[in-house]
Amino acid sequence: MKKFTAAVICLILLIGTAAPVFSADNPEVVEAFRKNFTRGSLATKVRVLQDSIEYKDADMSPLYILSLDFIINNSWMLQNDTIGRDLMFFTIRLLGTNGIAESADNLWQFYNVVDDSALMIEIMNALGDTAAGKQDIVYGINAWLREYNTGFRAGKTPDNKLVAETVSTLGKLGDPTSFPIVFTTGTIGYSDVVNFSATEALGKIEGYFTDHIIEVIRSSIPEEKIAALKAAYGQSNLLREDKASIALVGLDIGLYSEPETSTDEAQLRELRYEAVRQLTALNWAGATDNLVKHFDSSVFELEQGLCRKVNLIEAIDALGNSDTHDAAVRLTLYLEVLNSYTENGQIVDEQVILSVIRNLGELGDNTAFDYLLYTGYLNYSGTVQRAAREALKNLKNI
Repeated sequence: MKKFTAAVICLILLIGTAAPVFSADNPEVVEAFRKNFTRGSLATKVRVLQDSIEYKDADMSPLYILSLDFIINNSWMLQNDTIGRDLMFFTIRLLGTNGIAESADNLWQFYNVVDDSALMIEIMNALGDTAAGKQDIVYGINAWLREYNTGFRAGKTPDNKLVAETVSTLGKLGDPTSFPIVFTTGTIGYSDVVNFSATEALGKIEGYFTDHIIEVIRSSIPEEKIAALKAAYGQSNLLREDKASIALVGLDIGLYSEPETSTDEAQLRELRYEAVRQLTALNWAGATDNLVKHFDSSVFELEQGLCRKVNLIEAIDALGNSDTHDAAVRLTLYLEVLNSYTENGQIVDEQVILSVIRNLGELGDNTAFDYLLYTGYLNYSGTVQRAAREALKNLKNI
């Protein structure tokens, strides 16, 4: 037994003094790869990168960053060489799949100097996995995409794959500042692939969706304000209260913004109409002051040929839906005006006056009694007179 123990001890001593065995996490392994990369041909460099993947426990970041430096410094030569391009793409992909954050700054700088769509797409994809938390890069991508959108609006032919990858990257990075520009990108007429990527990205961006949409309505151009409002109502999981908040902001912005052009003016009107339409669909009470102002504007706009009759009727319905005394007062005053027109032999649109009468009946406010009663004595059609009698029955305490 003593001899066996001595032999074991001797063997242990021999192992302890033997040459070191390299393990995957040994930094000398990584350094060996770096040396072979540095002295190898382009084909060898590609092989070195390929072989490095087998060492799954090793931190190959130094090797991949070395390769990034090489392709950046020699991009002018590598882009025109088949193996060189393989090296470029392989390097960028490895940086992304391994999430090597320290490469993000150089990747972004490289992105801004290359003029190769496929390479730009690869870099953008890698940035999505390496640039998290780097706000300067996020702001840079936001600015790049904003400028790209401007060119697209001006008629420049887009690279839809690159745009789709860009919004996807912004979704991965999830910075709230990206929401408005990603939203815009998904609404200005790119391909379905871009629109889908934008929708997916919006769902990943940090923050409260309602707050993001409201910010778009407040800060974007009128065309995008309308798109934001409509997009909110496409969200099946959005609470009724949130939808109402968004519509109320849309109405407010539509009423009080100062348009710079006639096109802006028309779009701000459409923003109001859409907001009021949504508030009515939600059966949302309140906001009477703005609804009255919207109604007054709609009356004027119809007289000037700036809107359609349906827009005025929607404004009347919105007041009727608000369930307030002030709304009843305003509709009663309008009924008085319509009655005076009829007395003077002017033609009153039957659909409009029927809408006024019906909504006064639904409001049930006694303010309207005298004018609803008087309507029955004027030269209206039987349909209007019957509607007035029905509305009178709905008034309170009569």
